[in-house]
Amino acid sequence: MPRDTERGQLPLTFVGRKLRSLGSGRRRRTRRVAFPDRHLGRRRFDHLHVELSVALRVAVSRFGLWMELHECSLDPEHLTQEGAIAFCDGPLESYLHSCGLSLSRRELRRLSRKIERFDPTVPTPYERFAALS
Repeated sequence: MPRDTERGQLPLTFVGRKLRSLGSGRRRRTRRVAFPDRHLGRRRFDHLHVELSVALRVAVSRFGLWMELHECSLDPEHLTQEGAIAFCDGPLESYLHSCGLSLSRRELRRLSRKIERFDPTVPTPYERFAALS
C-alpha cells in the first residue's frame, strides 16, 4: 500500500461522503438478509421465472408458469429445489411447446444448473444494490 513518505501516513480517499484513510483497518462485511422461510419457495419460483424468460429472450407468462406448476402437483408458493429441478428436467419442455417456444437440450441443462445453484437465503446482486438506496 503506498505511503506518504514525508508524513508516514496512508493516503486518504472518499468513501461515500466521508473522508477515510485507505489503511484504516475497517473492512466491509457482506450483509446477509434473513428471509423468512415462508418466502423461500416464492423466491425460487421468481428465480425460475426470470431465468426462463432470460433463456428464451421472451417474457414468459407468470400466471401460465404458475398454473403449469400446479398441474404438475407442485406448489409455486412452497417450491423446493428438488421440485424446481424436476420441473426443468421434465414438464418444462412440453409447457414451452404448448406456448410455441423451445429451448435446446443444452439451454435446458444450463437452466437446470442455474436453478440448482440458486440459494434463496442469499440476496441477489439486484437486492444488494436496492438495499444501498
